[in-house]
Amino acid sequence: LVHAREAGFRASTGELIANIDADTILPPQWIEKAERYFDRDPQVVAVSGPYIYHDLSWLINVGVWFFYLIGYVGHLFHRLLGHSGTLLQGGNFVLRRSALVQVGGYDLDYHFWGEDTAIAMKIGKVGKIVFTYRLPMYTSGRRLQEEGVLTMAGRYALNHVSTIFFRRPLSKEVRHIRK
Repeated sequence: LVHAREAGFRASTGELIANIDADTILPPQWIEKAERYFDRDPQVVAVSGPYIYHDLSWLINVGVWFFYLIGYVGHLFHRLLGHSGTLLQGGNFVLRRSALVQVGGYDLDYHFWGEDTAIAMKIGKVGKIVFTYRLPMYTSGRRLQEEGVLTMAGRYALNHVSTIFFRRPLSKEVRHIRK
């Protein structure tokens, strides 16, 4: 995953690099909304928003919303302590090219788990990261369905925290779930 993101970055030419996944559906005006954050504030180096799982129940999506809320509070706390940002949603974020160049691109030691946290920590050292509920992305919940919502919440949380504190993910292997 990270090597694909890096290859896309190297092949691209624009100032803004969107990181979206194959199973995501961009809502109307998603690109324009993301661009506005960069236009309004030159210090913004990344913009991200939550996932909405279009094929899961509203109850699970409410739980996911609270999961993001906890992550967002952690992000603000980490930022308040003078560290870089920590919250980007893997398949729903946009980076400023100049900032990505400045930090040397993606961290290729990551394969899947924690890759979004790792790039947030790198790029957050050179500018502001904005996480907003105003930039949602629709995606498939098949991984959550296949492996279990609570299992996946725990796995994502543990890898996020491990990346912040130990600079490496807790999990190395990822199951590829395709339909």
